[in-house]
Formats: sequence, structure tokens, C-alpha cells
Amino acid sequence: RPDPAEGWGRVDLDTDVFGGVVPIDGAAEDGTLVLVGCPSEDLAGFPVWWSEGGFEFERASGPETSRPLDLRCVQEVVATPFGWFAGGVGSLLRSSDGSTWEIVDVPGVLGYEEAGQLGYADNLFVSPAGDRLTVLYRRAAMNESTIATLVTTTDGETWVENAHPSQSLFDSSGIAAVIEGGDGLLAAGSSPGGEFVPTAAVFTSPDGLRWRRVTPTGGPDYDEKVIEDIARIGDRYIAVGGDFFETGLMTAWASLDGLEWRRLPHPPETTDPSVAHMTGQAVTVADGFIWVSGQDYDARRSGVQAIPALWRSTDGEAWERIQLDDLEVNVPFEITSTPDLRIGIWPPPSTPIDELLVLYAAD
Repeated sequence: RPDPAEGWGRVDLDTDVFGGVVPIDGAAEDGTLVLVGCPSEDLAGFPVWWSEGGFEFERASGPETSRPLDLRCVQEVVATPFGWFAGGVGSLLRSSDGSTWEIVDVPGVLGYEEAGQLGYADNLFVSPAGDRLTVLYRRAAMNESTIATLVTTTDGETWVENAHPSQSLFDSSGIAAVIEGGDGLLAAGSSPGGEFVPTAAVFTSPDGLRWRRVTPTGGPDYDEKVIEDIARIGDRYIAVGGDFFETGLMTAWASLDGLEWRRLPHPPETTDPSVAHMTGQAVTVADGFIWVSGQDYDARRSGVQAIPALWRSTDGEAWERIQLDDLEVNVPFEITSTPDLRIGIWPPPSTPIDELLVLYAAD
């Protein structure tokens, strides 16, 4: 498949610079691009890359630390007027230019003796105006639960803990993706989260600090389901994930305003949810279709039990499963955008598709 979907162009880039890592998120500011990744294997190197004024990416310099595992996975990066910030499994990171990064010792600033007392920086919420960064920290609690703490700053130096009572909405929850929409921002995932009794959830905020839940805390369209990605597609929002226990099928939801949601029909597939499940992990739009990438796990398979899965739809109401062998062009999955530029990748982020990484750009 040498050509991308219509409207996209292949970036002439030696992708060896990524060291086998597929970037999963990115940000752009004043001509600088930063991409981050989360290796599925124990690959060496700090998983942050940057470029200035083009696409000549270089691996960024990471901080020196006695706990390198804290830097092995970087899942999210944002740009603010007071610096670049990144987070994931481990520490909160900061950079002035995207090329050199340091750990932000927020627990120390707040007076904690140990970083684990506050937890780990799990999600970054930049206000739509760009004047505030709020970090969602999580720490372990009893019975596999987690306690959420919102820490916020307007200058990158002064941090306020327990910034808003709505932080309790994120206790024992998992936020998979954050985009602009709804009251200002939309955060999608599951609440409660985890593998046993997840409930798909969407939250909204005007500023990244004050949050409210817009999906119900239960019900057949949300119980025992998760949301893994959310995107603005045309005149509505699409969220995708999975239904672990009732059908085991890829699940999608739609909303015109980000506030009122409805579950979309499942693809015309069947499986046994007691031993198998199909989960959508990334959603994008290309070539006139809504595309969902994910995985199809079945414990009954001999050998590899998790295989790649692709679905597409023209309207979100009727989905079809697309086999990789039948795919005529690579489908760039967008990982970051500005008003002038979109960056997409193939294979999609968080996928078991074992193909060479290709970077794409579009207006």
C-alpha cells in the first residue's frame, strides 16, 4: 500500500529515528513539533522526539533519573505559553523548547516527602484559552481503587493542590483521551475503570479545572464498557471502545454537542464475550470514511490471541470489518493538529499491526 488516503502526503523521513516506537500523541507550537510514544517492548531511549520548522525529527534529551522506568512510557504532550509538558506512566515532564526535558517535582513543591504520596501524573488538561494547565494525579488506595487529585498552574511554577472538588469524579477512573468540545474540553474513558466493572464515561469542563460528567453512571449503553478514543468528525463527536461482557464487540457512541450521547449500533459480528472481545482503540476520518483501529482478542486462538482489527463506516450507524489484506491505501490516523497542519501515522497508535511506521501530513 504505497499511497495514503486522499488529502494526505507521505513525509520523507527516516523513521529509524523513532527506534521502533509508534508515536501516540503530539503537539505543535510556533513551528516546533513534538511527538511522544509508549513502547510495547522494553526499547532503549527516551520516547520523545522534536523537530523545528519541518519534519527532521530528533530524539529529545531526557532527564537523568535513578528511576528510568518512570520515563519509559510517555503518553501525552501539550504546549502552553509557559512551556511544554508531558506525562504518562511516571513523572510529569517539562521543556522550554521541546528538545530538552526535565522532571517537574510537583510533589516536592507541594511538600510531600515521597512522590508516591501524590501519585503519578496521568492526564494533562490545558484550558481552551491556553492559560491554565491542570494535571490529574492518581494514587493507589484500598481494594485496587485509585484516588484522584487535581493540581493546577497558570505559570508552570506555582502549583495548587486539590484545585477543585470535582476531582472526586475521577476516583477509580481512567481517562483515555481529551479533546476540545462540550463546555470547552471533553475527557473520555471509564468511571469506574479497571477490567472488572468498567462504565464508559465522558466528562466536560470549561477550563480543565472544573469538571462534570455528561454520561450516566450506569445503564445498558455504558455499563461494562470502556471508551478508548474520542474525536470531532464532521458535525459531531465520535467515541470508540469496547463492550467486554454483554456482546464483546467494538462499541461506538455519537454526540452532536459533546453533552448528549447515544450508543451506535455494533458491527455485524458475533463472539463469545466470556473468552473474547473486540475493542476500538483509535478513531479517525479519511477517504470518506470513519475509521476505527483496535484489536480482536480471543483466548480460543492458538498462538497469537490478539490480532489487529479495522472497522469503517460512512455515517457511524453501519460498520463493516475491513481485513488488512483488503486495504488498498494506508489510512493516516491523526495524532495531532493545528489550524494549518495535521499529522497522521500508519500503523495506528496502540495497534498490534506489525508494519513499518510511516508519517503523513495534511492541511
